[in-house]
Amino acid sequence: MKLFKINDKFYDYLIVILSSIFLVYFYGPLLIAPNEYLFNKYGDGFSHYFNFVTYAKYSQSYFEHTIANYPYGEQIIYLDGQPFFGALTKILISIFPFLGDYTVGILNGLALFSIWWTPLLLYGILARIGVQRFLAVWGAMGILFLEPQIFRLTGHYSLSYSCAIPLTLYLLLRIYEQIQTTFWAGLLFFFNLMWLYTHPYLGLMCCMLTGVILLFYWCYNIRSLATSVRYYILGFVTGILPTVIFKLVTSLTDTHVAKPIDVYGLFEYCGEPEDVFLPNHPPFKKTAEELLGYPLNQTWEGWSYIGIVTMLTLTLVLVIKLVKFILRRKKVEEDKMHTVVKIAFWASIPILLLSWAYPFIQYPSLLEYVNPIKQFRSLGRFSWVFYYASTLVSIYYIGAAARFLKEKKQAILAALLLLLAPMLYMVEGYSAHAEVATNLTLHPNYFLEKNRPEVLKDGLEQINVEDYQAILPLPYYYLGSGNFYRPVLGGTTHFSILTSVHTGLPIATAFVARADVWESRNLVQLCTAPYYDKKIQSDFPSKKPFLITRSNYMEPLTEYEQAIFNRARLISIDKEGYALYSLEFDDLFVQENDEVLETFQQKMPSLHPKGDWLVEDSTATVFYENFENQPSKYAFRGTGAFSAPKSGSGVFLKMPLEEQTTPVTYQIKAWVFNGEIDAMNYVFIIAFGDDGAGYRQELGQTRPDRAAVINGDWSLIEFSVTVPPNKFKTLHLDHYCGLLSKQTLYVDEVLIYSGEGDVYKVVHEENNQVKELIYNGHQILRK
Repeated sequence: MKLFKINDKFYDYLIVILSSIFLVYFYGPLLIAPNEYLFNKYGDGFSHYFNFVTYAKYSQSYFEHTIANYPYGEQIIYLDGQPFFGALTKILISIFPFLGDYTVGILNGLALFSIWWTPLLLYGILARIGVQRFLAVWGAMGILFLEPQIFRLTGHYSLSYSCAIPLTLYLLLRIYEQIQTTFWAGLLFFFNLMWLYTHPYLGLMCCMLTGVILLFYWCYNIRSLATSVRYYILGFVTGILPTVIFKLVTSLTDTHVAKPIDVYGLFEYCGEPEDVFLPNHPPFKKTAEELLGYPLNQTWEGWSYIGIVTMLTLTLVLVIKLVKFILRRKKVEEDKMHTVVKIAFWASIPILLLSWAYPFIQYPSLLEYVNPIKQFRSLGRFSWVFYYASTLVSIYYIGAAARFLKEKKQAILAALLLLLAPMLYMVEGYSAHAEVATNLTLHPNYFLEKNRPEVLKDGLEQINVEDYQAILPLPYYYLGSGNFYRPVLGGTTHFSILTSVHTGLPIATAFVARADVWESRNLVQLCTAPYYDKKIQSDFPSKKPFLITRSNYMEPLTEYEQAIFNRARLISIDKEGYALYSLEFDDLFVQENDEVLETFQQKMPSLHPKGDWLVEDSTATVFYENFENQPSKYAFRGTGAFSAPKSGSGVFLKMPLEEQTTPVTYQIKAWVFNGEIDAMNYVFIIAFGDDGAGYRQELGQTRPDRAAVINGDWSLIEFSVTVPPNKFKTLHLDHYCGLLSKQTLYVDEVLIYSGEGDVYKVVHEENNQVKELIYNGHQILRK
């Protein structure tokens, strides 16, 4: 078997055998039945399966995922559905329809193949740079044991391809050899583009590694390459052109253009040095914590532990070089390491610094000059490049040390070094693979008909799926735009996804990376209060009913979801509360404005006046601020509203508190402007009690981007706080946002009230008929 061009074929066979043994030992059950398991049944992992399977089986477009984010769909890139492999699977299913039942197995098989292929590529690199063949085999297996991408098999499957970075290095090495350069450069271009269409982060890592290595090599050989047109073409085709094609095709095929700009996570999900240089798993994590004297709080996104062997090797090499430099020898020995690997190591360092958000974490204002960086919420992943570069360098120097010992007649020490150093990688990495492998076989493949829940089987036997246009999950969830969000609960997500997979019906929600802001607003408004026009109503292509999936009793509905749910008809239900219901199209868009106005008219004689307000509870306190003394570009009502830069913090309201002998609960309502992209995302509205002497205590908080009530360009925040008796003199409302943003925050119509029952204020009346009413903070307009 001729995998790599070396003389001794024994080691070619040995690396294949060892890699296969590794895969069988840790992941044997998956190899036997890859289609029988889901690696995860919740969160990102379950959503990933859904996006891949439904795209391959049901989506009506290759560029668009038409099953999620209904009725709008979404560009496949933003759904983490591995577009390249998804499209290939889609083509295969169109030719061989039976493969539609094996999409989970295809996805799992790709992940397992990547694990198997990784040491073969590492072995090919090490063998080609002159490492002893035994060490090339043993070292490649050691690097595999400790590789950091294994943790992505628990949820981010498209990032789990551990072969991607070694493949990039291997192809660069073959290009450097200048034998069939065009062929190897073509392969590098293809694979870099493929990784971009597997996951943009993974593809960008490979393109960035390619570009930085070629740049460093150009600097290293500037005299001979400064005028080499062929070298510039090589750099453009392999490092830049894939990203240009990816960006261009995505832009031309993406009709969902209102993407968020202020993205959360850049500084929260970046790595730190301890994520790279300290263990994150047994057997040495506890020892590291004992030596440091504190528990390690490492960032999962930044896990790229390079191992004790790598750190010792690099440290010793650095010390030796420094000693030689200090001794000022007439001629310091030239480092004989292979040029590509040496340059790859130095090229990985700026990428490592980027993974730590350097220098942006020290100088955040620099982000204004490199806006694309702001779109990466998980920079910590880029440290994987350093892991592979540093461990390859480490193995190389271990081989050099073994040769040195052998020359000094220390053959036994040399043999021990070759055997034990890679083995230490295996010792450190064993627990991670054992942990991950155990978790991967916990969940059966619920997408198979034999594993379909009984409540779903019973329900689907009673209906014709074609009579419905989409699935509406309750409780409602939405994740993706960063501007509008509803909680992603395990039960409702799981059951709605299963229903979609087994019916082929689209879901009127999404679990997406970068959703269109206005589409997300329209979808979240589906389950808003029944007093406002829902713009999405005209966007649905038909008036067919919705199939409601109701999750277990442990996941409560909001009062607005409950009102929708009460109008639905039961189809099937189980003892835990999972159920299918049918909801007529018009019942989703019922408005109760006139009912509220009529109820108010009936209650009016019994209501108690509180200034301009009428309340049911005579003991209630009512505080209202409409900011009419602050002219504003945007206002919910009138011409005034509070406005301030979105970034930073400040107090926008102070309410005097009356003396009380018992705790008092206040309901807080306010309208926040949402009519511009990123107008209110990641803003916190925080209630503080202030004693007037410098002491403040947080009493509660909420976020406008998580509001359930949307009325056009405004979202209603609703939360309550309990104020202890006679402890504070004023109640403050503060705003806070930690993101760097150029947006302005607008808040209007703040209502704070206590007591039991409803509060009302007549805003507009004609001919003894109320035309506009404030009802518990809601705007009620007569229809």
